[in-house]
Amino acid sequence: MPNPYVLERLSGLLAGLNATYAATASSAAAAKGAGRANFIDSFLKQVIPPGWRISTNGEITDAGGTKTGELDIIIENGFFPSLPVIGIESSRLYFAEGVAAVIEVKSNLQGQWSEAVSTGAKLEALDRHIKGGIMGGSSGPFVIQLPMTINNANLPKMSPMPKDIIKKKVPYFVVGYKGWSNPETIVAKLDEAGGSISGILQLDIGYFAGSAAFDSVRATGALSLLGFLNSINEASSYIKSATADLLSYGR
Repeated sequence: MPNPYVLERLSGLLAGLNATYAATASSAAAAKGAGRANFIDSFLKQVIPPGWRISTNGEITDAGGTKTGELDIIIENGFFPSLPVIGIESSRLYFAEGVAAVIEVKSNLQGQWSEAVSTGAKLEALDRHIKGGIMGGSSGPFVIQLPMTINNANLPKMSPMPKDIIKKKVPYFVVGYKGWSNPETIVAKLDEAGGSISGILQLDIGYFAGSAAFDSVRATGALSLLGFLNSINEASSYIKSATADLLSYGR
């Protein structure tokens, strides 16, 4: 049974997000900007811990020289460097290894799905190389990753786990105030993305679906916010203590 106090608080948050968006929904242009601002100010900034920075209008690059272009919302490790433009605080260039997750907020997922998929393809093109660290999520043990490769014919060959993709690719979540009328379509769209999208949160019907890398979580009602938060927290845990060779960006 859900914790009644957590459920009550989540219900208030979900109702508040939907109510604030409804106040601007009559204007498509206003709704687009207000929806993102509402999600950031009323929710993300209130629940993301201080060690993580929430940034907008930045770009991510990897050591191979691939760059995403401008992104909606970037959650980065606050103890990892990023590169500013002198005099412009909001436009930063992020190292792929320092980004916990990217979030894109849409007023209507159904009408803007192609945009969401396009962003996922840009992030999918990035490769990040974490040298070492202690990483793990809510559903499994912590794993110590060493900056070396062990090649021993006497050891059994291990198949990669779905979660391994979190170490190599920047997780990407799509949030929509409106979208499809039933959860089955949301799951189908997530599957069609082929792993380039880590999860979808649709606020009007209260539903979250996570990819295989995030345990294929399905959460309904107010608990959809909890499912989303759990996945963001898990994505963050994979780079919380990770190390990377930033000199690889200069070679």
